[in-house]
Amino acid sequence: MYLSKHYYIKMIDVGKASLNLDSFAYTRLLHSLTGKIYCEEMNISELMQVLNKMQWLGFEPKKKSIKSELNQVSIYQLDRLRQLWFLMSLEGYISDGSDKGLYQWSTQRIKAYDQNIQICRLEWFPEWMLNGLLEELENWHKGYQDII
Repeated sequence: MYLSKHYYIKMIDVGKASLNLDSFAYTRLLHSLTGKIYCEEMNISELMQVLNKMQWLGFEPKKKSIKSELNQVSIYQLDRLRQLWFLMSLEGYISDGSDKGLYQWSTQRIKAYDQNIQICRLEWFPEWMLNGLLEELENWHKGYQDII
């Protein structure tokens, strides 16, 4: 699987720091593998070659989880949205209490605001969208409770 050139350059920079390579050793490594001394001059296969060599030397790249990229407010909003959705499902107001059902409802509500928005995961919704969805769901739930 090929990723962007920017990704490989970033990972090589992280690897350089992780392996504590000084600029001379780093430049020698690049030149010995590719004949070039700057990552910007390299193509993706050469960058992959450098990254593989760094991994062989002991560098272990770590993948970020999606949650690590979210701020705490968004995590709280997502948890609150899911809890309220599940509660409404248990109370019988919603037939599909799954995350898939929440995602479908959320995308329908967002498309009511703007037809051009397409987001594949709830975690990728911007904070202002999550605020709106949470407020709308709370009002919907409160409306049902007022009827009873």
